[in-house]
Amino acid sequence: MSNDQAANLRELMNKTKPEEEESTDGKLYAFVGREGSGNTTIVSNISNLMAKEGKKIIIIDFNSGILTTDIFFNVIPNRNMKDIIDGDRSEKEMLLRARDNVYIVYANKVLDLSKEEKELFRAKVDILRKDADLIFADIEGVENLGKLMFFLKDAESIFVTDTDSESIQETYYGIKYLSTNMDLDSARIIVNKSDSVELSDRIIDKLGKTADKFLGIKVEKIGYICREKEVKDSMRKQKLFTDIYPDLRSTSEIVAVKDRL
Repeated sequence: MSNDQAANLRELMNKTKPEEEESTDGKLYAFVGREGSGNTTIVSNISNLMAKEGKKIIIIDFNSGILTTDIFFNVIPNRNMKDIIDGDRSEKEMLLRARDNVYIVYANKVLDLSKEEKELFRAKVDILRKDADLIFADIEGVENLGKLMFFLKDAESIFVTDTDSESIQETYYGIKYLSTNMDLDSARIIVNKSDSVELSDRIIDKLGKTADKFLGIKVEKIGYICREKEVKDSMRKQKLFTDIYPDLRSTSEIVAVKDRL
């Protein structure tokens, strides 16, 4: 890390301190899910709905897989947070406009930053929060939580699981990791790709009993998204299903999840 970067870090950290007690920063949510769980689909569609309500949303995309937010919003991720830090640019240059009221920060390279660079990244995000209603972090893979603890310290974590046993198990490991490393007394869950309400309730019940018994953690279901071919079709079309299928059952379920945040 250069001397200029270190100086910028100190300046940014000092800039945020005077307002800490009266902070009106946008709330920070971290959506955590196994690859393929539908985490990005849910984050993108909730952001779309909230943006239509006039809220300014910033998505921080920590993923490096094939299906990331650039697909749904048809944007070119031509900048990454690592590039911004290396180039010593302003925090607003982190933002890539996806559509009205939706901005994206591509941050998969943040996982490989030094401790000092992560602190600089966090300071820049804190400044952006002052001009946003909500910030959604899209985190793929429980194995990345350790590298992102600096970011998760004041985020509300929401776990996304599908009905696959491996996804459910990884969700439990994520709850366990955060309960061990943070002051976590409850976990909020979204069940995705569910064939029925009954199935999603059984998954939540199983996770809840296990987390309560071994971790002392309460589990709360904040919603489920049913399995519908139109959702998969929207992904093939590289569109948001809340845009092209406004009357879809999954759309109404996304609305319900949004209203519970």
